[in-house]
Amino acid sequence: MPVVIAVANASGSAGKTTTVVSLADLIGRHRRVVVVDADGQATATSWLGHRPETVLVGLGEGLLRRAGVNAAVLDTDTSGVRVLPSNR
Repeated sequence: MPVVIAVANASGSAGKTTTVVSLADLIGRHRRVVVVDADGQATATSWLGHRPETVLVGLGEGLLRRAGVNAAVLDTDTSGVRVLPSNR
């Protein structure tokens, strides 16, 4: 059964990205994880090994295109972790 963990806070520099990437790494050792990077700065995408300026299909495009978000999910070098990237 899928589990959803959301990390959100309106203020900047609150540690949201650090928390998300660290949790994904820990949970990814035992279960499959998809990090959904909804931040326009795409920091989680970068931390997980993808340059946002080279991402062709990001979260926004995945939601709007027929292919859907599954086509936008990318593999990472972190075991068990994939990312639905943000792009600028």
